[in-house]
Amino acid sequence: WNSDVCSSDLPVQIISPGIDLGPFRFEIFSQMASGTIDQFSLTLQNEVTKTWDLTPKSMALSLYPIDFPDQVQFFDPHFRLFVSGDFEHQAGQLTFTGTGIKSFRKNKAKHKDVLNISGVQVKTEFDGNFWRPDSLKHVTLDALIDKIDFRQNNKDKGIRAQGVYFELPMTYPFRNIKTFGRAGAKKIVLHDKIAPVVSAKVVQASDFGMDIIGKVTRLGFSGLSIDFSARAGLDSAMSPFVKCQIATDQFSVTQNTLIPFIPGISQMGDLKFDISAKADFSYINQNINSSADIQVSNGTLNFREPGFSVSGISADMHFNDLMVPETLPGQYINIDVFNAGRFNGNNGKIRFSLEDGKSINIENFKFNWCNGIVSTEAFRLPSEDNAIHLTLYCDRLEMEDLFHQLGAFDLEGGGTLSGRIPVVMKKTEIGFDNAFLFSTPGEGGRIFIRNLDRMLAGIPKNTPEFSQLDLAGEALKNFEYKWVTLKLNTHEDTLAVNMQLDGKPLSVLPFEYDRNLNSFVRRNGQSPGSNFQGIKLDVNLSLPFNQVIQFGSNLKRIMNP
Repeated sequence: WNSDVCSSDLPVQIISPGIDLGPFRFEIFSQMASGTIDQFSLTLQNEVTKTWDLTPKSMALSLYPIDFPDQVQFFDPHFRLFVSGDFEHQAGQLTFTGTGIKSFRKNKAKHKDVLNISGVQVKTEFDGNFWRPDSLKHVTLDALIDKIDFRQNNKDKGIRAQGVYFELPMTYPFRNIKTFGRAGAKKIVLHDKIAPVVSAKVVQASDFGMDIIGKVTRLGFSGLSIDFSARAGLDSAMSPFVKCQIATDQFSVTQNTLIPFIPGISQMGDLKFDISAKADFSYINQNINSSADIQVSNGTLNFREPGFSVSGISADMHFNDLMVPETLPGQYINIDVFNAGRFNGNNGKIRFSLEDGKSINIENFKFNWCNGIVSTEAFRLPSEDNAIHLTLYCDRLEMEDLFHQLGAFDLEGGGTLSGRIPVVMKKTEIGFDNAFLFSTPGEGGRIFIRNLDRMLAGIPKNTPEFSQLDLAGEALKNFEYKWVTLKLNTHEDTLAVNMQLDGKPLSVLPFEYDRNLNSFVRRNGQSPGSNFQGIKLDVNLSLPFNQVIQFGSNLKRIMNP
């Protein structure tokens, strides 16, 4: 060196808990004039090394509740800080490049939650007087990343982002220069399914804060794009914060759009839903808060088997925590019409809440069936035995419609039945367990039942059993009852129906008492028959229950596509 120029080159070691960055070099060059420094430059850069190793959990980072990875590695890192100028004005550049960054958690011999970042370039340029920060005229932050890849485990296809970029013009202290930068990703691949594109404008909003306004497109659903806005940075206490809002226009979900995510859904049938959503997220004072509103409308499900469908599905759901996720109690799903073969209902309302992200509490399920009302008590999905046990409380079901849907009798007239139907749904099976319905006390009625020949099938003639059922079938062709009870039970694909009635037939029956059989038997046309003033009938039928069984199979497809 000489009296006008001096330089120095010193090794520097950065040591801190959880940080191993290897050696750095610090170089300073100055030019003297009249005994004072006229010009200077300084450079800080790392020595050539293969990796930097960080252990975030050992570092003094106060970012609770963020769960840091166990290890972070920087490959082929190159850090360089260069500043030059005089005491009135300085300019400089900070750059960081590397071939990759990898973070992971250690799980015995395997790694999980692995994050790979390749092709990293970060550059900051500045111009002004550091001794008077308000004089800084020009600060920019640019970042480019070739690819980001995240996998939960080695078999997971993960999430990949390609062509990630970030540019932000800045001032310090903050001056509202209203100069926008840009940020985004040219391609994001989610589990090899969809490849959305992210683009945004960014602008400085405070000393250490920025506003972001952007859009996500190409999400694989017709009409779906996500608009988002956010403010992020460091607050006055130098703690990180994020506030974010997202919203979608209404878009349609169909069977074809879901096949890449749920391949088995192609075996179910056709479906269509219109959906819109908005959500809020914030990380402030080390607390995470999130919420969302999701609207569903015009929903339809048409199963492959004819006669099995659900239409008019709508919902307006509020999630009070997306991290769990969970909803507030009292969420509703509405169903206009559902059909399961001969069974059909309408005006369904499901009141529910999503709990702890793993279970759904069905607070109440209510629908119209057979021109009456059916409701349930509360139950939780999934149950401990993976079966659904619920009781249908029935209020004034019309007998004519009920018997038609059960496929039991060709009945006209009648009144209404109320009671309860315990239902067990397990795997693809649906069964009734000691269901009991009864007519309204004190209110009789009149019924006309035809085509009861099935009761006589397989029963030998000239037996008391045949005569009793033959009499019951004739009496029920025109019968005035005081009360009716109905019991329903299922065994595999068979429905056992027991109907008891108390009343009288309204016409003379072609039957006379046979002392030998100790029973009434049918006589020929020359017999005057018998006029019954009161009679109790007990009718039993075994009916195929395969339509309800098929409904259970379709329900299984919905729950486990």
